[in-house]
Amino acid sequence: MSGRLYAFTQWDSTPPGSAAVGPGDTARFEIFVQLQQSRTWVGFAFTGAAPYRDSIQIPESLGTVVRVLVKLTAPPRFRSALTVTGFARDPAGRYVDAVLAGNPLSLYDTVTRPVLTASLDSACSVALAGVVPFDGCDLTVDTKRNVAYFSQPGGARIAVVSLRTMAYGPPIPAPGIVAGLDLSADGDSLLVALPALRQIGVVDLTTAPPTWRLVDITADTTPWRRPYAVRVAAANQVLIGLTRKPYEPPSTDPVQVIGYDLATGTQRARSEAAPLSDLSVATPFVRSTDRTRIMLFLDSRCCFSVDGQVYTAQSDAFVSQGGLFYYGAGASVSAGRTGDWFLVKGNLFNHSLLQVGYVDPPGDAWVSALSPAADTGYFAFRAGVLRTSLADGVTLEKIVLPETPTRLTLLPGGAQILARSATRAYLVQLDGPALAAVPPGAPPALQAAVRVERIP
Repeated sequence: MSGRLYAFTQWDSTPPGSAAVGPGDTARFEIFVQLQQSRTWVGFAFTGAAPYRDSIQIPESLGTVVRVLVKLTAPPRFRSALTVTGFARDPAGRYVDAVLAGNPLSLYDTVTRPVLTASLDSACSVALAGVVPFDGCDLTVDTKRNVAYFSQPGGARIAVVSLRTMAYGPPIPAPGIVAGLDLSADGDSLLVALPALRQIGVVDLTTAPPTWRLVDITADTTPWRRPYAVRVAAANQVLIGLTRKPYEPPSTDPVQVIGYDLATGTQRARSEAAPLSDLSVATPFVRSTDRTRIMLFLDSRCCFSVDGQVYTAQSDAFVSQGGLFYYGAGASVSAGRTGDWFLVKGNLFNHSLLQVGYVDPPGDAWVSALSPAADTGYFAFRAGVLRTSLADGVTLEKIVLPETPTRLTLLPGGAQILARSATRAYLVQLDGPALAAVPPGAPPALQAAVRVERIP
Protein backbone atom coordinates (compact mmCIF):
# COMPACT_ATOMS: atom_id res chain seq x y z
CA MET A 1 0.00 0.00 0.00
CA SER A 2 1.12 3.53 -0.78
CA GLY A 3 -0.46 6.88 -1.57
CA ARG A 4 -0.19 10.63 -1.47
CA LEU A 5 -2.08 13.85 -0.97
CA TYR A 6 -2.41 16.12 -3.97
CA ALA A 7 -1.16 19.69 -3.82
CA PHE A 8 -3.78 22.42 -4.08
CA THR A 9 -2.61 23.05 -7.62
CA GLN A 10 -2.79 19.29 -8.38
CA TRP A 11 0.85 19.00 -9.38
CA ASP A 12 2.55 15.63 -9.68
CA SER A 13 4.42 16.35 -6.45
CA THR A 14 3.18 17.49 -3.06
CA PRO A 15 5.65 19.99 -1.54
CA PRO A 16 5.37 20.83 2.18
CA GLY A 17 2.34 23.00 2.88
CA SER A 18 0.79 22.54 -0.57
CA ALA A 19 -2.02 20.23 0.58
CA ALA A 20 -4.13 23.08 1.93
CA VAL A 21 -7.73 23.91 1.05
CA GLY A 22 -10.31 26.41 2.21
CA PRO A 23 -14.11 26.48 2.21
CA GLY A 24 -15.52 25.13 -1.05
CA ASP A 25 -12.15 23.88 -2.32
CA THR A 26 -11.58 20.21 -3.05
CA ALA A 27 -8.87 18.17 -1.37
CA ARG A 28 -7.73 15.06 -3.24
CA PHE A 29 -5.64 12.09 -2.27
CA GLU A 30 -5.04 8.64 -3.70
CA ILE A 31 -4.24 5.20 -2.33
CA PHE A 32 -2.59 2.41 -4.34
CA VAL A 33 -3.17 -1.15 -3.14
CA GLN A 34 -2.00 -4.54 -4.37
CA LEU A 35 -4.56 -7.03 -3.09
CA GLN A 36 -3.80 -10.58 -2.04
CA GLN A 37 -7.42 -11.62 -1.68
CA SER A 38 -10.73 -10.61 -3.20
CA ARG A 39 -13.43 -8.75 -1.28
CA THR A 40 -10.81 -6.70 0.59
CA TRP A 41 -11.92 -3.50 2.27
CA VAL A 42 -9.80 -0.43 1.51
CA GLY A 43 -10.26 2.85 3.32
CA PHE A 44 -8.74 5.97 4.76
CA ALA A 45 -8.64 7.63 8.14
CA PHE A 46 -8.10 11.17 9.38
CA THR A 47 -6.37 11.74 12.69
CA GLY A 48 -6.21 15.13 14.32
CA ALA A 49 -8.86 17.56 15.52
CA ALA A 50 -11.52 16.02 13.23
CA PRO A 51 -11.23 12.20 13.27
CA TYR A 52 -12.94 10.52 10.32
CA ARG A 53 -12.85 7.02 8.86
CA ASP A 54 -14.41 5.42 5.79
CA SER A 55 -13.82 2.37 3.61
CA ILE A 56 -15.14 0.55 0.56
CA GLN A 57 -15.07 -3.09 -0.46
CA ILE A 58 -13.15 -3.64 -3.69
CA PRO A 59 -15.18 -5.60 -6.28
CA GLU A 60 -13.49 -8.76 -7.48
CA SER A 61 -13.96 -7.58 -11.07
CA LEU A 62 -11.36 -4.83 -10.59
CA GLY A 63 -8.49 -7.27 -10.15
CA THR A 64 -5.68 -7.17 -7.63
CA VAL A 65 -4.06 -3.76 -8.24
CA VAL A 66 -6.34 -0.78 -7.66
CA ARG A 67 -6.26 2.94 -7.13
CA VAL A 68 -8.65 4.58 -4.68
CA LEU A 69 -9.20 8.30 -5.39
CA VAL A 70 -10.83 10.36 -2.64
CA LYS A 71 -12.24 13.87 -3.02
CA LEU A 72 -13.18 15.96 0.00
CA THR A 73 -14.86 19.37 -0.21
CA ALA A 74 -13.71 21.62 2.60
CA PRO A 75 -16.69 22.91 4.59
CA PRO A 76 -16.99 26.46 5.95
CA ARG A 77 -16.28 27.29 9.61
CA PHE A 78 -13.81 24.45 9.80
CA ARG A 79 -10.10 24.45 10.55
CA SER A 80 -7.94 21.45 11.23
CA ALA A 81 -4.61 19.84 10.44
CA LEU A 82 -5.26 16.22 9.53
CA THR A 83 -2.94 13.28 9.05
CA VAL A 84 -4.33 11.03 6.32
CA THR A 85 -3.72 7.28 6.49
CA GLY A 86 -4.74 4.55 4.05
CA PHE A 87 -5.61 1.07 5.27
CA ALA A 88 -6.81 -2.30 3.98
CA ARG A 89 -8.28 -5.41 5.61
CA ASP A 90 -8.97 -8.69 3.82
CA PRO A 91 -11.47 -11.43 4.80
CA ALA A 92 -8.67 -13.38 6.48
CA GLY A 93 -8.17 -10.53 8.93
CA ARG A 94 -4.86 -9.34 7.56
CA TYR A 95 -4.47 -5.59 8.01
CA VAL A 96 -2.07 -3.02 6.61
CA ASP A 97 -1.94 0.76 6.78
CA ALA A 98 0.34 3.54 5.54
CA VAL A 99 0.58 7.27 6.19
CA LEU A 100 0.20 9.00 2.84
CA ALA A 101 2.96 11.17 1.41
CA GLY A 102 2.35 14.92 1.48
CA ASN A 103 0.82 15.06 4.98
CA PRO A 104 -0.54 16.95 6.76
CA LEU A 105 -3.75 18.05 5.07
CA SER A 106 -4.67 21.62 6.08
CA LEU A 107 -8.32 22.63 6.12
CA TYR A 108 -8.27 26.35 6.78
CA ASP A 109 -11.07 28.76 7.63
CA THR A 110 -11.62 32.18 6.08
CA VAL A 111 -11.75 34.97 8.65
CA THR A 112 -11.91 38.73 8.82
CA ARG A 113 -9.73 40.82 11.10
CA PRO A 114 -9.76 44.53 11.96
CA VAL A 115 -8.34 46.41 8.99
CA LEU A 116 -7.64 50.05 8.14
CA THR A 117 -7.25 51.21 4.54
CA ALA A 118 -5.45 53.98 2.68
CA SER A 119 -5.00 54.77 -0.99
CA LEU A 120 -1.53 54.58 -2.57
CA ASP A 121 0.25 56.34 -5.40
CA SER A 122 0.59 53.65 -8.08
CA ALA A 123 3.49 55.33 -9.93
CA CYS A 124 6.43 53.25 -8.70
CA SER A 125 8.60 52.58 -11.74
CA VAL A 126 11.40 55.11 -12.19
CA ALA A 127 13.08 55.49 -15.58
CA LEU A 128 16.11 57.77 -15.72
CA ALA A 129 18.22 58.31 -18.82
CA GLY A 130 21.01 55.76 -19.20
CA VAL A 131 20.12 53.46 -16.28
CA VAL A 132 18.06 50.30 -15.80
CA PRO A 133 14.53 51.27 -14.60
CA PHE A 134 13.86 50.42 -10.96
CA ASP A 135 11.04 50.33 -8.41
CA GLY A 136 11.09 53.59 -6.46
CA CYS A 137 8.30 52.77 -3.99
CA ASP A 138 9.62 51.96 -0.53
CA LEU A 139 8.38 52.26 3.02
CA THR A 140 9.73 52.34 6.53
CA VAL A 141 7.88 52.20 9.84
CA ASP A 142 8.50 54.81 12.55
CA THR A 143 7.51 53.22 15.87
CA LYS A 144 8.45 56.38 17.80
CA ARG A 145 5.82 58.46 16.01
CA ASN A 146 3.50 55.58 15.06
CA VAL A 147 3.60 56.46 11.37
CA ALA A 148 4.81 54.88 8.14
CA TYR A 149 6.74 56.78 5.48
CA PHE A 150 6.05 55.91 1.83
CA SER A 151 8.25 57.15 -0.98
CA GLN A 152 6.22 58.58 -3.84
CA PRO A 153 8.64 58.98 -6.74
CA GLY A 154 5.94 60.25 -9.07
CA GLY A 155 5.32 63.30 -6.84
CA ALA A 156 8.81 63.96 -5.42
CA ARG A 157 7.52 63.66 -1.89
CA ILE A 158 7.36 61.31 1.08
CA ALA A 159 3.89 60.39 2.29
CA VAL A 160 3.29 60.16 6.03
CA VAL A 161 0.54 57.78 7.13
CA SER A 162 -0.74 57.31 10.68
CA LEU A 163 -0.64 53.68 11.83
CA ARG A 164 -3.46 54.43 14.24
CA THR A 165 -5.96 55.62 11.63
CA MET A 166 -4.25 55.08 8.22
CA ALA A 167 -5.00 58.74 7.52
CA TYR A 168 -2.47 60.85 5.65
CA GLY A 169 -0.67 63.63 7.44
CA PRO A 170 1.21 66.47 5.76
CA PRO A 171 3.75 64.98 3.31
CA ILE A 172 7.47 65.71 3.46
CA PRO A 173 8.37 67.63 0.27
CA ALA A 174 11.54 66.34 -1.39
CA PRO A 175 14.06 68.19 -3.55
CA GLY A 176 13.81 65.53 -6.27
CA ILE A 177 12.58 62.05 -7.14
CA VAL A 178 12.61 59.83 -4.04
CA ALA A 179 13.26 56.09 -3.91
CA GLY A 180 14.64 53.99 -1.03
CA LEU A 181 13.85 54.92 2.60
CA ASP A 182 15.12 53.86 6.02
CA LEU A 183 15.36 55.26 9.51
CA SER A 184 18.54 55.89 11.45
CA ALA A 185 19.28 53.61 14.39
CA ASP A 186 17.87 56.13 16.89
CA GLY A 187 14.75 56.67 14.74
CA ASP A 188 15.18 60.46 14.54
CA SER A 189 16.51 60.73 10.98
CA LEU A 190 15.05 59.48 7.73
CA LEU A 191 17.55 58.42 5.05
CA VAL A 192 16.24 58.99 1.51
CA ALA A 193 17.72 57.98 -1.85
CA LEU A 194 17.50 60.80 -4.41
CA PRO A 195 18.55 59.16 -7.69
CA ALA A 196 18.05 62.10 -10.06
CA LEU A 197 20.25 64.31 -7.86
CA ARG A 198 22.84 61.57 -7.13
CA GLN A 199 22.40 62.38 -3.45
CA ILE A 200 21.23 60.89 -0.18
CA GLY A 201 18.91 63.01 1.91
CA VAL A 202 19.08 62.96 5.72
CA VAL A 203 15.77 64.26 7.06
CA ASP A 204 15.71 65.48 10.68
CA LEU A 205 12.37 64.27 12.06
CA THR A 206 12.78 66.11 15.37
CA THR A 207 12.14 69.51 13.77
CA ALA A 208 8.79 70.90 12.66
CA PRO A 209 8.61 70.78 9.74
CA PRO A 210 11.31 68.14 9.06
CA THR A 211 14.51 69.59 7.60
CA TRP A 212 16.81 68.16 4.91
CA ARG A 213 20.58 67.72 4.75
CA LEU A 214 21.80 66.60 1.33
CA VAL A 215 24.84 64.36 0.88
CA ASP A 216 26.51 64.01 -2.51
CA ILE A 217 27.62 60.54 -3.59
CA THR A 218 31.38 61.08 -3.85
CA ALA A 219 32.78 57.53 -3.44
CA ASP A 220 31.75 56.76 -7.03
CA THR A 221 31.03 59.43 -9.63
CA THR A 222 30.17 57.21 -12.61
CA PRO A 223 27.17 58.96 -14.24
CA TRP A 224 24.88 55.94 -14.49
CA ARG A 225 25.43 54.82 -10.88
CA ARG A 226 22.72 56.64 -8.98
CA PRO A 227 21.44 55.91 -5.44
CA TYR A 228 18.09 54.13 -5.47
CA ALA A 229 18.12 51.94 -2.35
CA VAL A 230 19.22 52.54 1.24
CA ARG A 231 19.30 50.51 4.47
CA VAL A 232 20.78 51.48 7.83
CA ALA A 233 22.57 48.81 9.86
CA ALA A 234 23.61 48.95 13.50
CA ALA A 235 26.00 51.76 14.48
CA ASN A 236 24.45 53.80 11.64
CA GLN A 237 26.46 52.10 8.91
CA VAL A 238 24.46 52.79 5.73
CA LEU A 239 24.38 50.66 2.58
CA ILE A 240 23.44 52.58 -0.57
CA GLY A 241 22.43 50.66 -3.69
CA LEU A 242 23.39 52.12 -7.07
CA THR A 243 21.66 51.84 -10.42
CA ARG A 244 23.47 50.29 -13.36
CA LYS A 245 23.79 50.88 -17.06
CA PRO A 246 21.63 48.65 -19.30
CA TYR A 247 23.41 45.48 -20.52
CA GLU A 248 26.66 46.44 -18.83
CA PRO A 249 29.04 43.45 -18.55
CA PRO A 250 30.28 42.60 -15.05
CA SER A 251 33.89 43.56 -15.77
CA THR A 252 33.04 47.22 -16.40
CA ASP A 253 30.50 47.89 -13.62
CA PRO A 254 32.15 46.66 -10.41
CA VAL A 255 30.55 49.04 -7.91
CA GLN A 256 26.90 48.57 -6.96
CA VAL A 257 26.99 49.47 -3.26
CA ILE A 258 28.37 52.47 -1.39
CA GLY A 259 29.03 52.39 2.35
CA TYR A 260 28.25 55.59 4.25
CA ASP A 261 28.97 56.26 7.92
CA LEU A 262 26.16 58.46 9.17
CA ALA A 263 28.19 59.61 12.19
CA THR A 264 31.42 60.60 10.42
CA GLY A 265 30.11 61.26 6.91
CA THR A 266 32.76 59.07 5.28
CA GLN A 267 31.95 57.08 2.14
CA ARG A 268 33.62 54.16 0.39
CA ALA A 269 32.85 51.95 -2.56
CA ARG A 270 31.99 48.39 -1.47
CA SER A 271 33.16 46.48 -4.53
CA GLU A 272 32.96 43.21 -2.58
CA ALA A 273 29.18 43.53 -2.63
CA ALA A 274 27.42 41.71 -5.51
CA PRO A 275 30.64 41.01 -7.47
CA LEU A 276 29.02 38.70 -10.04
CA SER A 277 25.33 39.59 -9.80
CA ASP A 278 23.02 42.58 -10.15
CA LEU A 279 21.14 44.17 -7.28
CA SER A 280 17.44 43.53 -7.70
CA VAL A 281 15.59 46.50 -9.16
CA ALA A 282 12.55 45.58 -7.05
CA THR A 283 13.88 44.56 -3.61
CA PRO A 284 17.64 45.21 -3.42
CA PHE A 285 18.02 45.23 0.39
CA VAL A 286 16.17 43.56 3.27
CA ARG A 287 17.13 44.49 6.84
CA SER A 288 16.44 42.63 10.06
CA THR A 289 14.56 44.58 12.73
CA ASP A 290 17.55 44.60 15.07
CA ARG A 291 19.80 45.90 12.24
CA THR A 292 22.40 43.16 12.72
CA ARG A 293 22.15 41.86 9.15
CA ILE A 294 21.08 43.03 5.71
CA MET A 295 20.47 40.71 2.79
CA LEU A 296 21.29 41.85 -0.72
CA PHE A 297 18.80 40.30 -3.15
CA LEU A 298 20.62 39.66 -6.42
CA ASP A 299 19.57 38.80 -9.94
CA SER A 300 22.18 36.49 -11.41
CA ARG A 301 23.65 37.49 -14.76
CA CYS A 302 23.12 33.99 -16.11
CA CYS A 303 20.89 30.98 -15.76
CA PHE A 304 17.77 32.84 -14.48
CA SER A 305 18.86 32.21 -10.89
CA VAL A 306 18.50 34.46 -7.86
CA ASP A 307 21.38 34.91 -5.42
CA GLY A 308 21.70 36.43 -1.99
CA GLN A 309 24.50 38.05 -0.03
CA VAL A 310 24.45 38.90 3.67
CA TYR A 311 26.05 41.94 5.27
CA THR A 312 26.83 41.64 8.99
CA ALA A 313 26.97 44.88 10.96
CA GLN A 314 29.18 43.56 13.75
CA SER A 315 32.07 42.91 11.36
CA ASP A 316 31.03 45.50 8.73
CA ALA A 317 31.54 42.77 6.14
CA PHE A 318 29.69 40.82 3.47
CA VAL A 319 30.11 37.33 4.91
CA SER A 320 27.80 35.04 2.97
CA GLN A 321 26.80 34.70 -0.67
CA GLY A 322 24.95 31.88 -2.34
CA GLY A 323 22.24 30.84 -4.74
CA LEU A 324 18.65 30.97 -3.56
CA PHE A 325 16.57 29.45 -6.39
CA TYR A 326 15.87 29.59 -10.11
CA TYR A 327 13.33 31.79 -11.87
CA GLY A 328 12.84 33.96 -8.81
CA ALA A 329 13.40 37.52 -10.00
CA GLY A 330 10.78 39.77 -8.40
CA ALA A 331 9.84 37.34 -5.64
CA SER A 332 9.37 38.52 -2.06
CA VAL A 333 12.18 38.44 0.48
CA SER A 334 11.85 39.32 4.18
CA ALA A 335 13.82 39.03 7.42
CA GLY A 336 13.03 38.02 10.96
CA ARG A 337 13.59 40.11 14.05
CA THR A 338 17.20 39.07 14.66
CA GLY A 339 18.54 38.57 11.16
CA ASP A 340 19.14 34.88 11.78
CA TRP A 341 16.44 33.97 9.25
CA PHE A 342 15.34 35.14 5.82
CA LEU A 343 12.24 34.05 3.88
CA VAL A 344 12.44 34.05 0.08
CA LYS A 345 9.05 33.06 -1.31
CA GLY A 346 8.43 29.98 0.86
CA ASN A 347 12.11 29.12 1.30
CA LEU A 348 13.58 29.70 4.76
CA PHE A 349 17.33 30.45 4.94
CA ASN A 350 19.63 31.06 7.88
CA HIS A 351 22.12 33.93 7.97
CA SER A 352 24.69 31.75 6.18
CA LEU A 353 22.16 31.34 3.34
CA LEU A 354 21.74 27.63 4.00
CA GLN A 355 18.18 26.55 3.32
CA VAL A 356 16.62 25.18 6.50
CA GLY A 357 12.94 25.04 5.56
CA TYR A 358 10.50 25.08 2.67
CA VAL A 359 6.75 25.46 2.31
CA ASP A 360 4.69 25.87 -0.86
CA PRO A 361 1.16 26.90 0.12
CA PRO A 362 -1.53 27.69 -2.45
CA GLY A 363 -0.62 30.67 -4.60
CA ASP A 364 3.02 29.66 -5.17
CA ALA A 365 4.19 31.78 -2.20
CA TRP A 366 5.33 34.52 -4.58
CA VAL A 367 4.24 37.29 -2.21
CA SER A 368 5.33 36.42 1.32
CA ALA A 369 6.45 37.89 4.65
CA LEU A 370 8.24 36.39 7.65
CA SER A 371 7.04 36.87 11.22
CA PRO A 372 9.51 38.46 13.68
CA ALA A 373 9.99 35.11 15.45
CA ALA A 374 10.55 33.41 12.06
CA ASP A 375 7.97 30.73 12.89
CA THR A 376 5.12 31.89 10.65
CA GLY A 377 4.92 32.80 6.98
CA TYR A 378 2.24 35.06 5.51
CA PHE A 379 1.36 34.43 1.85
CA ALA A 380 -0.86 36.40 -0.51
CA PHE A 381 -3.57 34.22 -2.06
CA ARG A 382 -6.93 34.91 -3.75
CA ALA A 383 -8.03 38.21 -2.16
CA GLY A 384 -6.45 37.47 1.16
CA VAL A 385 -3.47 36.32 3.18
CA LEU A 386 -2.69 32.78 4.34
CA ARG A 387 -1.15 32.31 7.78
CA THR A 388 1.14 29.25 7.64
CA SER A 389 3.33 27.54 10.22
CA LEU A 390 6.83 27.14 8.82
CA ALA A 391 7.61 24.17 11.07
CA ASP A 392 5.03 21.80 9.56
CA GLY A 393 3.43 23.72 6.67
CA VAL A 394 0.01 23.79 8.34
CA THR A 395 -2.36 26.60 7.27
CA LEU A 396 -5.41 27.14 9.48
CA GLU A 397 -6.45 30.66 8.53
CA LYS A 398 -6.94 32.88 5.53
CA ILE A 399 -7.49 36.56 6.28
CA VAL A 400 -9.97 37.97 3.77
CA LEU A 401 -9.17 41.26 2.01
CA PRO A 402 -10.89 43.12 -0.84
CA GLU A 403 -8.10 42.15 -3.28
CA THR A 404 -4.97 40.04 -3.58
CA PRO A 405 -1.92 41.86 -2.14
CA THR A 406 1.20 42.31 -4.21
CA ARG A 407 3.42 43.14 -1.20
CA LEU A 408 3.34 42.16 2.46
CA THR A 409 5.24 43.81 5.32
CA LEU A 410 5.15 42.71 8.97
CA LEU A 411 5.36 45.65 11.32
CA PRO A 412 7.88 45.49 14.20
CA GLY A 413 6.45 43.33 16.96
CA GLY A 414 4.40 41.24 14.55
CA ALA A 415 0.96 42.37 15.73
CA GLN A 416 0.11 44.03 12.40
CA ILE A 417 0.77 43.34 8.75
CA LEU A 418 0.66 45.88 5.95
CA ALA A 419 -0.77 44.36 2.77
CA ARG A 420 -0.40 46.46 -0.37
CA SER A 421 -1.76 46.35 -3.88
CA ALA A 422 -0.88 48.79 -6.63
CA THR A 423 -3.38 51.36 -5.35
CA ARG A 424 -4.36 50.44 -1.77
CA ALA A 425 -2.72 49.67 1.58
CA TYR A 426 -4.45 47.50 4.20
CA LEU A 427 -3.22 47.53 7.79
CA VAL A 428 -4.43 44.27 9.35
CA GLN A 429 -4.52 43.59 13.09
CA LEU A 430 -3.15 40.07 13.62
CA ASP A 431 -3.46 39.63 17.36
CA GLY A 432 -6.79 39.12 19.09
CA PRO A 433 -9.72 36.94 18.00
CA ALA A 434 -10.78 36.78 14.37
CA LEU A 435 -14.33 36.81 13.04
CA ALA A 436 -15.54 34.07 10.75
CA ALA A 437 -16.14 35.26 7.20
CA VAL A 438 -19.36 33.21 7.05
CA PRO A 439 -22.29 33.22 9.50
CA PRO A 440 -21.54 31.37 12.74
CA GLY A 441 -22.80 27.89 13.34
CA ALA A 442 -21.66 24.38 14.03
CA PRO A 443 -19.15 23.10 11.46
CA PRO A 444 -20.79 20.60 9.10
CA ALA A 445 -19.59 17.01 9.08
CA LEU A 446 -16.89 16.02 6.66
CA GLN A 447 -18.05 14.16 3.59
CA ALA A 448 -15.85 12.44 1.04
CA ALA A 449 -16.49 11.01 -2.44
CA VAL A 450 -14.61 7.80 -3.21
CA ARG A 451 -13.81 6.28 -6.61
CA VAL A 452 -11.99 2.99 -7.26
CA GLU A 453 -10.09 2.29 -10.48
CA ARG A 454 -8.39 -0.78 -11.80
CA ILE A 455 -4.71 -0.40 -12.63
CA PRO A 456 -3.70 -2.59 -15.61
